[in-house]
Amino acid sequence: MDAALAAQAIEKIGSEVMFSLSHSGDRIRIAAGSTITGGFRASDSVTVKEIPGGRAAHLRLEGPYRHLSHAWWLLMAWAAEHGQEQASLHWCPTRTAAVRATAKHGRP
Repeated sequence: MDAALAAQAIEKIGSEVMFSLSHSGDRIRIAAGSTITGGFRASDSVTVKEIPGGRAAHLRLEGPYRHLSHAWWLLMAWAAEHGQEQASLHWCPTRTAAVRATAKHGRP
């Protein structure tokens, strides 16, 4: 990704992000991204996604990485219970993704 941005003389302006792609059973697919001002032209290996505006829910998971899928489903259940509409794109700053977080209490 860094090489693709550099090839087009695009600079990062904020956090690197992690996108959650489509889910399959207990598996989560992710993609890495960077916050830029715009102007990037997609290539065969790098696409453009726009982070939607609005409210965001987050969950802090403390524990093994293998619990990430369960934590994601807990967060989605919490959002539904509280009448929150899901965006078509799920994302988080990579600093947040790297933090150990807690689903052991069963709530975001």
